[in-house]
Amino acid sequence: DIRTPAVLQIDNCRSHLTADALQICALNNIKMITLPPNSTQFQQPLDLGIFGSFKQHLQTLRRHNTHDTTEKVINIAVSALQQALAPVNVINSFAEGCITRKIMNNGRVFVNVDNQQFKEVIEAVEADKLPLKYEGTRKTRKYKQKPFGFINREEIQEVEARGWFN
Repeated sequence: DIRTPAVLQIDNCRSHLTADALQICALNNIKMITLPPNSTQFQQPLDLGIFGSFKQHLQTLRRHNTHDTTEKVINIAVSALQQALAPVNVINSFAEGCITRKIMNNGRVFVNVDNQQFKEVIEAVEADKLPLKYEGTRKTRKYKQKPFGFINREEIQEVEARGWFN
């Protein structure tokens, strides 16, 4: 149902933040939420739980297959991905990234962001004196600071003002 908003969580890559992407998401009642710069290792669900599980399953399956053909490798990879994407892994990956879900009695699902857990991640990084912003060896290009959070608010408001099906 297009009247029920959805959320799309993405990193801050410039190619994800095009005017077309913002508009398409707004037209389909999708709220785009971007992560703070250089924080994907702390909040990106795929990085937190799925990729590691996928690699582990892939290694286990490959141990039992010594003669790899292209077809066999593809089948092994698909099987490992299916195992890694088990619902419990997906839910736990989001929870590790400070995002949990709440299922209401009527079946609707809501997202809950655990701000306290997010603050604890930032405090732990700062305590270890790890950089939150990657500087690199030298600046070769100057990029303006990208916004993060709910980034297509204006597009959503514009579509709501016109009406969803006009």
